Amino acid sequence: QLMASIEKGKAFYAGPIANCVSCHGPNQLGDGEVTDYDDWVKDYADAWIKETVEEKKARLLAQMQRRGSLEPTNIIPRNLRTGVFRGGDRPEDLYRRIQNGIDGTPMPSAMMKKPGQDVGLAPDDVWHLVNFIQSLSGASSQ
Repeated sequence: QLMASIEKGKAFYAGPIANCVSCHGPNQLGDGEVTDYDDWVKDYADAWIKETVEEKKARLLAQMQRRGSLEPTNIIPRNLRTGVFRGGDRPEDLYRRIQNGIDGTPMPSAMMKKPGQDVGLAPDDVWHLVNFIQSLSGASSQ
């Protein structure tokens, strides 16, 4: 039963609704999207769409230095295979992070199903993701 849950979680991880793979990578090493910043940095970066990465970084750095800020650094997504997680590694901690996201970071809240809708994750789907994530480091869940 746990193995079936892990397999379902693996499918949600790579699937279009949870889409964890886009940031955490196909091997869960945190090697997906690596050119994103904390939300506070994005407040200064409204015109990024048409600029190259180098142009964005130079403009952003100039704006922030004028305001006395430190140089922004890219957010590196968590390597899920280490078993070390922001906010705790208990199953309920991981569930909360998946469901609610992490404020101020690119980690979004999960798209949860609403009554009468077919799109989104059900609470059991999030538990499948938790089981999959914990299986990566050898931890077990429910």
